[in-house]
Amino acid sequence: MNILVCIKQVPDETVRVSLKPGDAKPDVSEINKKINAFDACGIEMAAQYIEKNGGNLVVCSVGDKEVEFVLKRALSVGATHAFRIPAKLSDGELRIEENVTASLIRDAISLMEKEIGGAFDMIICGRESTDILGGQVGPVLSQMLDIPFVYGLVEIEKEEAGDAHIKIEGEGGYSLISEKMPLLCTVVRPDYGVRFPKLMDRMRSMDAVIPVIDAGNGDSAAKGITGYTAPPAKREGTIIEEKDPEKAVALAMEVFRKRDLAVSDSTDGAGTGLGVDDVFLADIPLADEALIVSLLKEAAEKSGKRLIVLKADRLGKRIAPMLTYRLGLGCANDVSSYSVKADSIEAVRSVYAGAANESVRLGKSAVISVKGSLFDKLKEEGAVLFSDTDEAKDDRLKEAASAHKILEQQVSTERIINIEDEEIIVCVGRGIAYEDDLYLGQDLADAMGGVLCGTLPLVENGWISKDRQVGQSGKTVSPALYVAAGISGMPQHLVGMADSKYIIAVNFNKDAPIFQVADLGLVGNMYKLLPELTKAFKEEKLD
Repeated sequence: MNILVCIKQVPDETVRVSLKPGDAKPDVSEINKKINAFDACGIEMAAQYIEKNGGNLVVCSVGDKEVEFVLKRALSVGATHAFRIPAKLSDGELRIEENVTASLIRDAISLMEKEIGGAFDMIICGRESTDILGGQVGPVLSQMLDIPFVYGLVEIEKEEAGDAHIKIEGEGGYSLISEKMPLLCTVVRPDYGVRFPKLMDRMRSMDAVIPVIDAGNGDSAAKGITGYTAPPAKREGTIIEEKDPEKAVALAMEVFRKRDLAVSDSTDGAGTGLGVDDVFLADIPLADEALIVSLLKEAAEKSGKRLIVLKADRLGKRIAPMLTYRLGLGCANDVSSYSVKADSIEAVRSVYAGAANESVRLGKSAVISVKGSLFDKLKEEGAVLFSDTDEAKDDRLKEAASAHKILEQQVSTERIINIEDEEIIVCVGRGIAYEDDLYLGQDLADAMGGVLCGTLPLVENGWISKDRQVGQSGKTVSPALYVAAGISGMPQHLVGMADSKYIIAVNFNKDAPIFQVADLGLVGNMYKLLPELTKAFKEEKLD
């Protein structure tokens, strides 16, 4: 099997990026660069398969000579070939817009196949890049190549009679499916770790000469970046350091009862002009992506609306770029606010784990995916709904949620929920020492009428199911009330929950970054504080 993994060089996501006063954009020049986390997982699973079964593992990246660093890193951990695809200058600087990147890779594929002496059977992209969270390159590239698209690759099992048998992540478990090759898969973080290179492999890769594949200029940019702004200052939270757990919780509840959720938030679309009359709201069901895109395209064109809006959940963020390509429009994923102008759509999205807001200008018509709160507001304001159209009543949407041939399924014994729609979430992290101690978080979630979720380490331990993971490699949530218990607050977690309306944090370390985003913080032993919080919320009436 010949596998191509498309990788991106990004700043180390564990380091906090900042936008200083007077800066035109965040300065990441002094931050170590690395392979995008999802791409690294793609390399690992491809390497494991190639080592066992033979074939070529090829990596490519779009950019200037600087990206050769991550290409050489990939060579040191199993890649057999690496190619750099030159990025093109725009206004004197490198600007790699998503559909341009996808088209450059598309045009380079035939040249890379010639170099390795065979066609690619599988193309792997990360779910999204950790700096932008756009998730557009993979879905758009699959449309450009007109090959099957599979989301959530976890493991490559085998190839058989022109089909790939692969394990994918789904809601509440995993499925083993069969899909015709060639195909394109996007990767979520798998259940095994990424390897470190051996010293000799690392030394050899550093001396490697990376071939440059220049196939042209690619497609024209569908959007342009117009600037960066610092995110609005968050209201100052209350941090309680009372040593007596009972007294600490009593003080916390006094603060909690006075909470004000009506504080204006620039990320909810307010003040930008929702332009409901121009909006076609795509409230799409979970179904086969190709079918959804086809029906949504028909319905959107009939509506005559300038702006097609999807919810920025996992399904919406992969449907939006696919639909964009089919309609020939510009796209922006994970939008926090937008404005409809006479000749353009202008959108704002968060980048670098919330360190800055990036403003992008799209054409007169566009496709965007937006935060859940903004999506709900548009629905309340009466935007035209896909669910009300004839296309939404197509019988095929009532059938299987996937067009892939399912060979085997593993379903979690936990109740399957979509945490992106939950209003109250209790999330536990590394502060939980043992699986048996999860009852502390579950009891609190039950008392509050919410659901229990967890961070990546707990999912990797098998203590929490993948569909309940909050964070960059899990799901993004924006509940009315979010409790972070035993979570330090690294950027990878904050990006998944920072839009929560009210945040309560419990951590023993008063300097933990989670307290910087918390509305209410309790410093102390969570094993003592959570039972007291549970008692308090059993008596508290939550609106």
